[in-house]
Amino acid sequence: MTVLDAAGPDFVLAWTALRFALVGACSVLAYRLLADASGSSAQGAVLQMVTSPQGAMVFAAVICASVPVWTSHSLTVALVFDIIASAVVLVLLAPRLERPEPGAGGYELGWGDIAGRLSGAVKSYWLPQLWPWNLLQIGFLVSLAGMMVYASVLAEGQDLVPTGIAFSSAWFFYGLAFWLTAPLLRRPAAAQRWAFVFAAVLTVCGAVSAVAGRSAFGVHMALYVVLTFVNAYWIHFTNARILEPAPGDRLGQVRASMIFYLGVVFGVGEQAVGLLLELSGGLLFLDLLHITGGIALTGALLVIRNRAGRTTPVSAG
Repeated sequence: MTVLDAAGPDFVLAWTALRFALVGACSVLAYRLLADASGSSAQGAVLQMVTSPQGAMVFAAVICASVPVWTSHSLTVALVFDIIASAVVLVLLAPRLERPEPGAGGYELGWGDIAGRLSGAVKSYWLPQLWPWNLLQIGFLVSLAGMMVYASVLAEGQDLVPTGIAFSSAWFFYGLAFWLTAPLLRRPAAAQRWAFVFAAVLTVCGAVSAVAGRSAFGVHMALYVVLTFVNAYWIHFTNARILEPAPGDRLGQVRASMIFYLGVVFGVGEQAVGLLLELSGGLLFLDLLHITGGIALTGALLVIRNRAGRTTPVSAG
């Protein structure tokens, strides 16, 4: 805390990496709590995304826009906020912690098999029961990775909104989209219809962006807002479809595996999108990726629905 002002960007990168690693681990535990509370793996997945860092971006955007207004020590404020929030969570969880029975010998965390647990979590994403939704989610993540890089480029290049709040506004819409799309998954039949709608919207967004060109910042800002809703809904939808058939004793590992692959795809995707947007034809390639991704998602949904219709048994009555 005494050297934060002179720490520089290297410290920020290291702190951010550690922070997101801890958030990922905590998300696995939070998912198990929410799944138990909701009584459904799929519903627990939806609740987890709403209450996770993605949903919390609504508050993060307000904090990021307001803190620099009254202090220049934004990093210090962020660290203090983390410390206070962590303390509050510990206080809330303390009464709920399971106490060991007398003579049970305390908790067994299994620290000696961390490598095996990590390997199991990475492999759990490819359990046969999760097919084909696991592969479909990977393809979707590739299509929509780098949304925050896209928002950053727009925030710096446009002059419609003050630059200081433009990027924070992008985070706000990103988190808000997770809240507003979650109720659309309450009924399975309606959820699948919405999946078709959002896949088509993804294709349309790619086509409109390609026609608008690189300098139409107003159009791209509107497209970003729309794409955040596509992004949020399809993460909800594929998470629910993956977790519903997952074995009960592997839910934690499957959830950890999902977070791992989401982080890898989005991490690599953000680097790739950043490089693409520096090229003259990079935005057009990104538009073509969105068009192709939307068509592929629609086709996959049709194949899955037709295959499910053929395998559904018909009652003799």
